[in-house]
Amino acid sequence: MNPQLRRRVLKVSFVTLVVLVSSAIGTLGFIWSHNQYLAPAACPAEPLDDPAAIQLLDRLLASIVHDDGVDYGAARTQLDTIESLVCWVGSHEPRSDWKQDLAFHINAYNLLVIYGVLRTDVAQTIHEVHVPLVPFAGYGFFYSLRFQVEGQRINLYQLEHESIRARYADARIHAALNCASASCPPLAPWAFKPDELDAQLQQVAHSFASVGEHVRPDEDARTLNLSSIYLWYRSDFETHATSLALDPSVPAWIVHMADEADDNSLLQQAVREGWPVVWLPYDWSLNAR
Repeated sequence: MNPQLRRRVLKVSFVTLVVLVSSAIGTLGFIWSHNQYLAPAACPAEPLDDPAAIQLLDRLLASIVHDDGVDYGAARTQLDTIESLVCWVGSHEPRSDWKQDLAFHINAYNLLVIYGVLRTDVAQTIHEVHVPLVPFAGYGFFYSLRFQVEGQRINLYQLEHESIRARYADARIHAALNCASASCPPLAPWAFKPDELDAQLQQVAHSFASVGEHVRPDEDARTLNLSSIYLWYRSDFETHATSLALDPSVPAWIVHMADEADDNSLLQQAVREGWPVVWLPYDWSLNAR
């Protein structure tokens, strides 16, 4: 190539690279500028201690969680209570005891999801919270909303995947976390408590694994219809199944955790005979009453 032409090509390439990098930086800055930090206007000088906060959260959940969903209208009338608990989450000191730590982070996640719904005025689905230029649904709610947890500003994605999943190889947590959507495992009407944690996780796992909304053996089609959560976090369920000395598979975990009910025999048949798994569509509608 002619040396002069080569220099021109290099110059154009360099200019193009600078423009692309500048554009990318500008785009990232624009997206970052749409992050929302959600926090109470003021927190008390003396935050709640753990027993008082858990008791308060227990009463809150009992008053707003029903068999047919969450009463967000009732939750809004208790926003002062919710913000007191959000202050507790923000100032909470890390705990070395794993039951205290895990119970706290599950409670924090479920509380902040409710708080996020109320503060962003979600009406039909959490996908209403969105950021311009970001094409995938869910980014606005799970990534762009930020909260203070134990002195750190983080989003719900980080809270779930870094503070909980990365530290605890217990797939039952997927039955405990609620993302304010119809296809989520239902929000428990009580707070998770360190001294009851194992029994509480077992309870929600029983519900999530039993034949019903999330596990549906179809005898006519000879398929096993499962919640997409089992697909998205398949490795978690397989790892947990292995730790329980089970076959390292999602169906094995489900059978092990399921309630022993009359319809459980069909579930066992589906797993024993290896019926093909069909992943159920996920309903992101708000889990409101």
